[in-house]
Amino acid sequence: MLAFSGCDVLTDSGIIAGGVSVKELRCEYRVNPLGVDVVKPRLNWIMESNQRGRKQRAYQILVADSEEKLKQNEGELWDSGKVKSEQSNQVVYKG
Repeated sequence: MLAFSGCDVLTDSGIIAGGVSVKELRCEYRVNPLGVDVVKPRLNWIMESNQRGRKQRAYQILVADSEEKLKQNEGELWDSGKVKSEQSNQVVYKG
């Protein structure tokens, strides 16, 4: 399970918050892969907004083994911390 924070977005489905949504979450270019055969997989996402001029300025990635932990902002497998970056392509998993 992954959560993208900073725009209050919880995902597997791309939940919308504040007119912002995160879509097409991928790990090694696959949506919800059953397995990944690399040690440091790369993550990708697309941010969309219904408001003109909004863009990503930072992100936080939480990885947990349950949706409940993510809803409590717990990333026991990995918490990237807030990263000031517009990057949303090939972000390397460091957990």
